[in-house]
Amino acid sequence: MKQPEELNRELLLRLLDYNEREYFDMVVDAAEDYLRKTLRPEDDFAITAMRKSKYFWRWWTTQWDRRNRVLIHEFQFNEHTRLTREQRFDMREVFALTHCVENLNVYPNRLVMEQTYAIMIGEVITNEMKGVRK
Repeated sequence: MKQPEELNRELLLRLLDYNEREYFDMVVDAAEDYLRKTLRPEDDFAITAMRKSKYFWRWWTTQWDRRNRVLIHEFQFNEHTRLTREQRFDMREVFALTHCVENLNVYPNRLVMEQTYAIMIGEVITNEMKGVRK
C-alpha cells in the first residue's frame, strides 16, 4: 500500500504534467538553494556535509511533502481533478512558489545538525590523518 506522501507526489506529477526526473531535480535544486540561503553561501564544507547527511534528506523531503499536502488541501485536489492547459500553467507557478526557498521559514532539527556536525568532524579527522601519513 502506498504512503500518503507518495500518493500526493503522484497526484501532483499527474496534475502538473511533471515527470519523475523533473520532480527529483526540483527537490534537489531547492535543497541546494535552501542550504546556500540558510548556511553561509561560501561555506562549501558545511553545505557538502549537509548534502551527505541522510538525516538532512529525510528532514528535507518531510518538509517538501508537508508543502505538497498543504497545496493539495488548499486547492482540494483529488484523483478526479483535471486541469486545463492554462490551469496547469498557473498551478505550476503556485507549486514553484509553494516550494520556493525564499518563502520557507524552517530549520533542520537537532538530530540533523548533530549528524551533520559528526560528518564534518569525521572529514576533518580523515583529512588530518591523510596529512600525517604523507
